Amino acid sequence: MRIALISDIHGNAIALDTVLRRIEAEEVDRIICMGDVTAVGPQPRECLDRVAALGCPLIMGNHDRWLLTGDDGLLVPKSSQDDAELFRVVKDIDSWCREQLSPGDLDFISTFQQSIEVTLSEGLSGEVLKMLVFHGSPKLDTDIILSSTPAQALDEMLGETDATLLAGGHTHVQMIRRHHAKVIINPGSVGAPFEFTPRGEIRNPWWAEYAMITVEKGHLGIDLRRLHCDQHAITQAVRQARMPHIDWWLGGRGATL
Repeated sequence: MRIALISDIHGNAIALDTVLRRIEAEEVDRIICMGDVTAVGPQPRECLDRVAALGCPLIMGNHDRWLLTGDDGLLVPKSSQDDAELFRVVKDIDSWCREQLSPGDLDFISTFQQSIEVTLSEGLSGEVLKMLVFHGSPKLDTDIILSSTPAQALDEMLGETDATLLAGGHTHVQMIRRHHAKVIINPGSVGAPFEFTPRGEIRNPWWAEYAMITVEKGHLGIDLRRLHCDQHAITQAVRQARMPHIDWWLGGRGATL
């Protein structure tokens, strides 16, 4: 069995198409989309149309939920003046993205699930290998799980689950982490991956990220992938879209958790 995990597309259809072409060439059994499909990006409608055509399971991300509820608590916290400015920019772009979507599009987003459980394999002796897929955590789409998150905090966020493999997105940072007898993975972001500079700044590099899960003869394989994207095509798409704060988006200094 081969399962492709894609997350945090954020309205970047060029990056999404790059990933989907590679996935199609690998003949996967299943694709799972882990949320934040349309918001904070130049091609919200195009991205939603593409994931709808896949017919794959869809997880609700915090920005997906903002499009439905307008709950500003789902966006960037406003703990400082810089955060307040970032909040304003992100909300402006999210508001523009919502204007590009039809009532039918929003109805479709409302069908996204909080989490899904997938059976990866069933052994002859009765053991079952399961994967639980979510956005932030199984409890909240705004929870942040990092390689540095304390174990006790992880226990609280993950709750009770018998899944061996736990897959979440939201942070835009690829990760594989062991936690007790479980493995936590993050496929990174298709449309807005994060890279930290030596000065601690965040930039969005010109690549797309996803993950491939392979189960063969009872063996589990986890492969984190990065693909180069066409910088010119993305830049052109952003400028043609006429979304607000184009220079900010292209500057790649915005954290959109």
